[in-house]
Amino acid sequence: MVRKQSDETIAKAGGSPRRRGQGRSLIIQAAYRLFVEQGYDAVTMQAIADAAGVAVQTVYYLFGTKAALLAEVETHAVLGDRPAKSWRDAPWADEFAQLSDPVELIRRFVAADTQIKSRLATFTIAVGPALPNGPETQAGRQARREEFFRFVVDRISALGELKPDLSPQRGFEIVCIVNSLHNYVVATSQYGWTSHDWEQWLCHILTEQLLRHGPPRTAT
Repeated sequence: MVRKQSDETIAKAGGSPRRRGQGRSLIIQAAYRLFVEQGYDAVTMQAIADAAGVAVQTVYYLFGTKAALLAEVETHAVLGDRPAKSWRDAPWADEFAQLSDPVELIRRFVAADTQIKSRLATFTIAVGPALPNGPETQAGRQARREEFFRFVVDRISALGELKPDLSPQRGFEIVCIVNSLHNYVVATSQYGWTSHDWEQWLCHILTEQLLRHGPPRTAT
């Protein structure tokens, strides 16, 4: 049996920030697993607490409501287990800024973004309409996605590797159109592509559409 951690050590306002952070992470990961397995409506706060090994009062103290917890779980689906507030805090963000090979930049971008899409697609399909979907929420999701995509295109442009007749804005628009969560879901769920299939295809498309020299030539 998982030992439940005391409210006094995790949820109490005067408790250790590190312990509270550990408690939040355990709860978010447990909620993600349960939401994916059972859907949003079938999962109770008590079930989440049991799966995380904490008292249910701790879950309510840290998140307040199930809807608020769902929003945190969505962030986890995007960023994974990293204790980061945005993609810029991820371990690979600094490496992106230092890369000078545009092909490698696209390859790493696609790999990181595909991991995000893999988690997010599974989560989105499982929770369905329970996800917050108001105008502000949608705008926030779009802004975070666009910031990541624009960063990559701007980096390619700074390296002087964009196609001569392609503006950074048009390059950004191409990435947004091609690299959507909807397209990923259709490819993997409807047509049976693997994540690796998606990565290979998207790398080829982006290098072909964005880079002045196109995809690397392969020996024949």
